[in-house]
Amino acid sequence: MNSILFSESPIAHFTAEVLTENDCSYFYLYRMDTDREKIVTMAACWIKNHVFVDDSYSCADDMDKGKQPKINTKYCRYPEDLSLLAEEDLEIVWGKEGCLAGLFCREELICAIPYWADSSFSGYSKYSDTEAMGLYPLPLQPGNAMFPRLQESRRFWAQDFSQVWQNYQQGFLEELENQFGKVAAYYAIDGGQFPPKGLAVFQKEKYRYAFTIGVGMFPQPSVELHREDYENYEKIELGFCWKEDLPLEETKVLSQMSSIVTMPWMHAAFFSHHHTIDFNSDPAHPYAVFLSDREAVQLNSSFLRRNQVDLLWLMPLGKESYHKLATESPDYSEVDQRMAKQGIRLESLER
Repeated sequence: MNSILFSESPIAHFTAEVLTENDCSYFYLYRMDTDREKIVTMAACWIKNHVFVDDSYSCADDMDKGKQPKINTKYCRYPEDLSLLAEEDLEIVWGKEGCLAGLFCREELICAIPYWADSSFSGYSKYSDTEAMGLYPLPLQPGNAMFPRLQESRRFWAQDFSQVWQNYQQGFLEELENQFGKVAAYYAIDGGQFPPKGLAVFQKEKYRYAFTIGVGMFPQPSVELHREDYENYEKIELGFCWKEDLPLEETKVLSQMSSIVTMPWMHAAFFSHHHTIDFNSDPAHPYAVFLSDREAVQLNSSFLRRNQVDLLWLMPLGKESYHKLATESPDYSEVDQRMAKQGIRLESLER
């Protein structure tokens, strides 16, 4: 098996690879575990054959031998093109969310694997003329929506992100300071790795406020699979507010916020209004529900609105409240009443 090209997502726990074996080439999408020590194959998409394959060929026989299967030449869109792929001609481009992978050959998109690929759908190939084996033909221009999407992604990743980060951090911090005063504490929460992220803490009157900064530079995966207007909901920052005299372990709270904002790109998932999560702010509140700033207008950030970023406030929940939400028909009335009464502030540690 000959590895021609390998790429690691700039922000997500995904990698992609082009492999040639058994007279055919494939594009693989892998997911890394949380420690980035092991990879699991998410999808294997046939790109093209390098030999003629007639009706006597059996995919099953090759698969039983652990080999990449070719496809019958009659299912190939360009049966005469049996040329090998060369590393110098290829480029792997990641979607803005870091999970969609596209393969370009001499500036032409020839293969793409969406992060929602599964056993029944392995991706798109320019060379395919069939939907057999879960393999779909890559639509030709102008019907190929993947091409402009990945071209835009290529321009996105070509940016100078040190400047993007500086502008984003400065713009959001200035707005927060205008509303909450000078930063009481600021922490880098990126571990010295890309992408840069920070967490700012403010003190105003009798309340502490904590905000993530930088998460909203990148869209979350999977929002597009659940909302038509996904552009307005795919980028987020987190906020948390608590009364200063509550016996909370601030470092524990901030550590959990730092961990939460890595999860969408670990699991190709997303957070949004009314979603719940484990959040041990104190023993009586082991969970939390996200409340969008669109609903709980506490900050109403013009900076975040301009950048199409949704601020999600964390509201701690006791077990009983959580179980009302963790059902097929969740009841949000208690949460909404609480939000209407006290906003997003944690006023007490009562269950």
